[in-house]
Amino acid sequence: MNLQSKYALNKIINARGAFTPLGVSRSSAYVAEITGEALKHYFDIDELQTRAGQIIASHCGAEFATITNCASAAITLSIAATMTGMDHQKIASLPDTSGMNSKVVIAASHNVNYGHLIEQDIRLAGCTPIFVGDHTGCTIDQINSALAQPGITAILYVESRMTSGEVPVLENVVTAAHAKKIPIIIDGAAQDMRMGELVSSGADLLVFSAQKYLAAPTAGIVVGHKSMVEAVHAQIYGIGRPMKAAKETILGTIAAIEERGQMDMDDWSKIKQHEAIRFAEELEKLENINTTLVKDPSKGEFWRIDMKIEENAAGIGAAEIADRLQRDSPVIFCLDTRKDEGILNFEVLNLDIEDRQIIIKRIEQIMDQVKNSCQ
Repeated sequence: MNLQSKYALNKIINARGAFTPLGVSRSSAYVAEITGEALKHYFDIDELQTRAGQIIASHCGAEFATITNCASAAITLSIAATMTGMDHQKIASLPDTSGMNSKVVIAASHNVNYGHLIEQDIRLAGCTPIFVGDHTGCTIDQINSALAQPGITAILYVESRMTSGEVPVLENVVTAAHAKKIPIIIDGAAQDMRMGELVSSGADLLVFSAQKYLAAPTAGIVVGHKSMVEAVHAQIYGIGRPMKAAKETILGTIAAIEERGQMDMDDWSKIKQHEAIRFAEELEKLENINTTLVKDPSKGEFWRIDMKIEENAAGIGAAEIADRLQRDSPVIFCLDTRKDEGILNFEVLNLDIEDRQIIIKRIEQIMDQVKNSCQ
């Protein structure tokens, strides 16, 4: 079924990446089938969550896991869990944190904006963020000083290409937090390919997005120490009620984890690198365009392509090309954060060969139009 035609919607080619406003990712046929099948049946949701927790934990080497309705919710509920544990009276009282430790330490350079500032996820739990350092980063001494303040319930550490500045490596922050018996939460939303690696850091709770590179339905995955994960799930009896996961979300996430577990990631990475190289080679055939293969800045095992336009010779800049790619059908999105440098970035990881050819053809047409208008 062509949903774009049925509901008069634009066809989108997403070469920007796992970007929420564009629907994030494409699920496989298997994940879509399981997700759809789930809608036809009843389940005991607690039983389903328990089974999902066992499967996901086995996949990444954690003690346990639970699923929320998105990664942002998972951050808020993880913070809530560090305050309440399994105390149902405290759970019911949030976001009123009277009598609880309710300060969360976070590097100022980790207060990223992914639609809203991450500090809002902290505040939604009724907590106050304690920012360490500035946009240039912070030191381990500054983190230790912040952790020594009274009323600290947790430290939030963000693993993302969107962070800025220099901060201590994760292992040192985990050591500092645990030395003061303070839980550490990792926001690794786009780091699902590194789940096992990040779990091995010893962090207490780790948050991942199910719908990014895992390509499951929209969901947040929380893994970590069993007692703390259970406290995250217990928040459904409090502020977590509007953040709960549905049956189709849980089963779709299980399906995506199962599929990932059956993949040979080394072979997958080689295939995706080859696709990126072929795309770059085709772009290089166009006049006044140079390309560079760039390893994913989020540390995923795949490559993106930087396309640099020689503006003086081409007669058009990167910003105008990005704008024109979004004008026609299908609408094409790329990453244009470096357009002022003449660079557009393409993630072709989840694009099929037809999508890649359409992008190259459209760029060629744009360049030809500019060239012909100058003659």
